[in-house]
Amino acid sequence: MNHHTPRLLTADEAADQLRKTPAAFREAMCRSHADWAIWLSARRIKLGRRYYLHQEDVEAVLRLGDAVAQSPAVEHASHLRRIDG
Repeated sequence: MNHHTPRLLTADEAADQLRKTPAAFREAMCRSHADWAIWLSARRIKLGRRYYLHQEDVEAVLRLGDAVAQSPAVEHASHLRRIDG
């Protein structure tokens, strides 16, 4: 059985992959009305006091942009996942 462990990115790492400054990325995640930002924000994972994002989700935003929110090929999260540490 092949187990796949998803790679988690910090906000700064995700910002770098999306070619945004960390401040611009945080602003988009908190206040943006862009479909990609709303979709990605809903998929964040909280570990303790910090939020992380799946690398696969960030890559989906890079591939699809705003269309990621409507893409049937991308699994959608129904709620914010939280893991207390």
